[in-house]
Amino acid sequence: MKVSSVSELIRRVNRTLDRQLQKVAVRGELSGVRRASSGHIYFRLKDDKGVLDAAFFRHKSASLDYTLRDGLEVECKGLLTVFAQQGRFQLVVDELDLVGVGALSIAFERMRNRLRGEGLFAPERKQPLPTFPRRIALITSPTGAALRDLLHVLRRRNPSCSILIAACQVQGVQAAPKIVQMLEAVNRQPDVDLIILGRGGGSIEDLWPFNEEIVARAIVASRIPVLTGIGHETDFSIADFVADKHAPTPSAAAEIAVPEEAEWREALKAKEHRLNQLMRQMLQEHTLTLSILRRQLQPPQHKLEQQRRQLEHYTRDMEKLLRLRLQQEVQRIKQLQGRLEASNPQTTLVQLRQRWVALSHRLRHQMDTSLQQHQHRLARLGQRLNDLSPLTILDRGYALVYDKKEELLRDAADVSPGERIRIQLQKGSIQAEVIK
Repeated sequence: MKVSSVSELIRRVNRTLDRQLQKVAVRGELSGVRRASSGHIYFRLKDDKGVLDAAFFRHKSASLDYTLRDGLEVECKGLLTVFAQQGRFQLVVDELDLVGVGALSIAFERMRNRLRGEGLFAPERKQPLPTFPRRIALITSPTGAALRDLLHVLRRRNPSCSILIAACQVQGVQAAPKIVQMLEAVNRQPDVDLIILGRGGGSIEDLWPFNEEIVARAIVASRIPVLTGIGHETDFSIADFVADKHAPTPSAAAEIAVPEEAEWREALKAKEHRLNQLMRQMLQEHTLTLSILRRQLQPPQHKLEQQRRQLEHYTRDMEKLLRLRLQQEVQRIKQLQGRLEASNPQTTLVQLRQRWVALSHRLRHQMDTSLQQHQHRLARLGQRLNDLSPLTILDRGYALVYDKKEELLRDAADVSPGERIRIQLQKGSIQAEVIK
C-alpha cells in the first residue's frame, strides 16, 4: 500500500469526488451565516439529521439582491470538496435559490418595495370610505368563516344596509385571477358604494393570492373604495397596503364599513337639532338686520312729512300769539271802560264813548291788518322754505354755474372768454365755454 501525504490524499479525494459526483444540488436550512471581509459568505446547510459546511464565494454571491440569514430554506448547486487547510468537507456553491416560506418572504419584500416606489401605497392616492354605504359587495369565499363573520357584524350594526355577496376563490393558484375578475365585475355594478375584500387566517402560502401584483393593481384601479380584512391581526398582504383602508380581520372590516344604526341615528338627530338652532339663529339675526336697515332707510316722503309737521307747529304758534294779543287788547279795553264808568261825567262819557267806538274800529282794523300781515308772513316763510331747497330752484329752470376750479360763480367778472365752465341743471350737467 502506497503511503501518501495529507495534502496528496486530499487531492486524490477531491479528484474522486469530481469524477463520481461532479455538480450536486442540495436543499437545507441556513445556519451560522457569516460574511467575511473578503466578501465570501460561509454558512452551514442542515436538516433534522445532518449538517454540511458551505462556501459561497464573492464572485458568485455578488448577484444576490437579498440578504441571507439563518432559518431560510435554500437550494444550493455546486461542487463537493475537502478544504485542505482545515481538512473540512464542504460544498462550494455556484447557485443558490430560496425555496418555501423564505422565497415567498423575499418575493413579498421585493413586491412591496417596488409598488411603494410607484406611489401605490401613498395616502393621498387612496379614496375615503363612504360614511353611510347603502350597498356593500363582499368578495370572499362562499364557504369560509370570513363570510359568516362579515354578515353577522354587518347585520348586527346596520340591518338596512344592502349586501352583495361576490363569491370568489381566495386560495390556490387560480385565486388571484378570480379575485381580479370579481373586482372588475363589481366595479361594473352602478349601485355598490364599498367593496370588502376578505378571508380568514392561514399560512403565507394560503394568503399568497393577496400578494399577487395583478390583485394589487386591480385594487388600485377600482373606482369603488376597497376595504381589506385578510387573515389575523398579525397578517399583512400587499392588498392591505394598496387598499383604501385596511382592517386586521374580516370582523374588524365590517365594524369599520358601517356605523351602528342606533349611533348614527342619534348623531343624525343631534345634527338636525343643531341645524334647526342655527337656522333659527340666522333668521333672528337677518330679521334684526332688516329692521335696522328699515329704520335707517328713510324715504323722501318721510322728510317731507317732517317739514309739514314743523310748518304746522309754526302756524299753531302764530295763532296762539295772535289770540294772546287779542286777549290783551280786550283786557285793556275793559280797563278803559272801567275808568270811564268811574269818572261818569256826561260829556266825558260821550267823548269817551266816541273815542271808544273809534278805538274799537281802529282796534278791529288793526287786528284784521295784523292777522293778514301774519298770514302773509307765514305764507312767505313757507314759500321761502320751499325756495331755499336747491332742487326746487333747479326745478324751476334755474341752474348752478361752476368755474374750472369747481367753485360756484356769483359774478360774471370772475370768468374770462374762453374759460371752461360747468352748468348744473335739475337733471344732469353741461360743459360750456364762455364767449363773452
